[in-house]
Amino acid sequence: MAALALLVVWPAAASAEINIGESVQWLVASNDHVASGTITKVEAVKGELHWSKLTVKVAETFRGQHSDVLTFVAPHYHHFKWMTEPKAVGTQVLVFLADAKRPDLRLPKGGPWTWKLNTGGDGPLMWRVGQKRLDKDVPTMEGFKMLGTGPALLDAVRKSATFTGIDAPADTNAINLDVPWGTPVAGALYAGSAVWLRIPVDERAASMGRKLATSADVSDRVQAVHILGHFRSTQHERILRQLLKDEGTWKVTQNNVSTLRYPVREAAFKVLTQWGLKVKKPRFTAPQKP
Repeated sequence: MAALALLVVWPAAASAEINIGESVQWLVASNDHVASGTITKVEAVKGELHWSKLTVKVAETFRGQHSDVLTFVAPHYHHFKWMTEPKAVGTQVLVFLADAKRPDLRLPKGGPWTWKLNTGGDGPLMWRVGQKRLDKDVPTMEGFKMLGTGPALLDAVRKSATFTGIDAPADTNAINLDVPWGTPVAGALYAGSAVWLRIPVDERAASMGRKLATSADVSDRVQAVHILGHFRSTQHERILRQLLKDEGTWKVTQNNVSTLRYPVREAAFKVLTQWGLKVKKPRFTAPQKP
C-alpha cells in the first residue's frame, strides 16, 4: 500500500502542564465516519477563502455506511497546507469525519454539506500513513504504545471500529487515563508534567479497570477506582468495597508534618457514596512512623 495520508487530531494540552493525548480508540469512537482512500480532487469553496472541498475515492470504510466516494469540506490550517492544495491529489489518506448535521459544527457557506473533516486539540484529523517525518505517531490504550503511522495504525483503527462493547454509554463520553511513567506514550507526550490519554467509556475501559484493581502498584489501583466509577454494576461494587480495606499508602508532608494517606480507600469511598450506597467510612490517614 502506498503511503497513506491521515488527517488526525493530535495531543492537546489540558493545562499549561498536563498533556492529553487522544488514543486511536477514542478517535474512532468519537467520530461519525472513518475511512481510507485516495484524494482525487481538491477544490476551493466558492466565496470562502479559508475552506476547501476534498473528494476521496474510498478504499476501506472503518466506521459508518460505505460509499465509493466521499466529499467533505475542510478548513485551512497553517501547518497543514498540503491537504488543501492541488498537490494533495493522489495522496492516500485516512480521514475522520463529522456529520455536517451536527448542530455545533462551523461550516462554510454554499452547502448543503454532508461531511466535515473533524478536528481536535491541535489540528485536523488526518494522517499520512507511513510518512513518519511528516505526521506524528498515534497512541493506543493497549500497552500504552505508540503505533507509528504505518500498518499498525490501520490495524488498530480496524480493530477499534469493529469493537462492540457491553453496556457502553454514548461514545462521546471519555476517560482521561493517567499514563504510567516509563511507557512509550509517556515518553512521547511528556511536556513537563503528567501525561493523560483519552479513551472511550466502554467495555475496553471497564476491563482495564478490573485488571488494574489487582495490580501491586498503588497508583494503578487508584486509577482502577477512577475507571470503574464510570461503570456501576454489582461486580464493580464488590471490587470497590474490597478496596475500602486497601493497605496502599502515599506519604504526604504538610507544615513539616508527614502522614500516610490511603488513596485507594479514599477513592473507593468517594465512588461508592456517589452511587448512593451506604458504606462505613474507612480510615484515610495514619501517622508517619519514625
